[in-house]
Amino acid sequence: MAHINFIMQNINMARICLINPPIRILARDVLPTVPPMGLLCIAAMLRSKGHDVHIIDTIIEDDRTGSRADYGMGREAIIEKLVSFNPSWVGITNNITVNEADAVECASIAKAVLPGVKTVLGGSSVTVRAREVLAAEPVDYAIRGDGDLVLPELVRRVDSGIRTEGIRGVCWKSAGNIHVPDEIEHVEDLSVLPMPAWDLVPVEKYLSRRFPFVHVTGRNMVMHTSRGCVSNCVFCTGRDIQGRFRPRPIEAVKSEIDYLVKNHSVNSLHFMDSNINADRDRFVDLCAMLKQTGLPWNPLGGIYFPSLNPECVEIMLDSGCFYFTLSAEHGCERIQKFIGKKVPLDRARDIIGICKKRGVWSHASFVVGFPSETPAETMECLDYAKRAGVDSISVFTAVPLPGSRLHAMPGAGHGVSGDDFRLLGRKSFFDTASTGDLERIKNLIFRRFLLHKVLKTIFNPAGFIRRVIVSRGRYFRCFLNSAGRFRSLMKVRREY
Repeated sequence: MAHINFIMQNINMARICLINPPIRILARDVLPTVPPMGLLCIAAMLRSKGHDVHIIDTIIEDDRTGSRADYGMGREAIIEKLVSFNPSWVGITNNITVNEADAVECASIAKAVLPGVKTVLGGSSVTVRAREVLAAEPVDYAIRGDGDLVLPELVRRVDSGIRTEGIRGVCWKSAGNIHVPDEIEHVEDLSVLPMPAWDLVPVEKYLSRRFPFVHVTGRNMVMHTSRGCVSNCVFCTGRDIQGRFRPRPIEAVKSEIDYLVKNHSVNSLHFMDSNINADRDRFVDLCAMLKQTGLPWNPLGGIYFPSLNPECVEIMLDSGCFYFTLSAEHGCERIQKFIGKKVPLDRARDIIGICKKRGVWSHASFVVGFPSETPAETMECLDYAKRAGVDSISVFTAVPLPGSRLHAMPGAGHGVSGDDFRLLGRKSFFDTASTGDLERIKNLIFRRFLLHKVLKTIFNPAGFIRRVIVSRGRYFRCFLNSAGRFRSLMKVRREY
């Protein structure tokens, strides 16, 4: 009987290659050298079903010099890896619309060198643009939403000759027609998912690249403790695409941390959750676990302010948080209301004050260039950053991403196509400000903020030194890291 089960398992086993495709970037932009976490999660589930899985991250395995147009492995290198593994299925992720052509090209390469191979695309951009993606000849299937449970079921049905209709989130072609169901798949119970398949990617390469986040140690890695988003920002597709907030079991998060520490000596963490503290009680328990690990960590994806109070902040800082991200999105209350962001600016300033006393670096991110926004309102971002006392800022241009409420507004898309470089965030989309004017205002905000921080430090060196001492040097390492990031940003702005 065991022999028969072994034979049946191998009959149903597929060889599946998952690809993180090349990307389009602007010259001097910081390369996103982070693991393709979605692929790691899907690979783990596929492997638990008995499939032979391989991951090609063309970004981290890049064998060419970056250019303005693209970055990642070249065509011949991709072909070599595909032919060597010889999969029967190729899955390709695409989370950014402007990189859609690169993802489709990977499917085309697979079809050219692997007779009979089946191709499937997924990712947040594919979720929004499934019909356009499936219109490409080399793409057989598209998945809207989470692929963890859907892809194994799709492989099982197709390889067994069973119809694919009825699999939530799966889009397909038949008789020349494209079928895109309305449903988007979200894994509601994350406890059913195995640990991401870290062993299928070159973790040491990610660690050596020192991806572009503020860090206080040399071996830092990204993780997720939850999925979903509770906000509904006008420029984002987060809540519709990611679904509601769904936490991973804290025990599963702890097991993954233990794995990374034991196998790769990871000594600091960056959490990419959109709303890591959406469930306050669960967040307190998470902080208790993180405190036990002794690792410094950073809620890089942002904090959900309606669930935050001073007591919760103190617990968070006690657990090892060394960097606080305030995603206020704007300093003007009118524009913040237009965005749909629920960040009480006065209370946020009080939270930043607690961080300053504890020597924790605070960062504020803003988005500007919205319809009807005036230059004076844009400058309110600078005024608020100075009043709040944050240590560093980011200023992004509002981009009407396909699938966002901003994109759906009359005239907002301005005929933007999926491969439009403006989607990379360097151009103005609205008539309220030209690209040149908006970039000048953003430059002015950066330079005035920098001058403000320099003068504050010169006239109050004791405050700077105290924060360095209280943080045991972490504040100073954040200072050095942020200074380097600021220089890089200004180089990009001079070029564009």
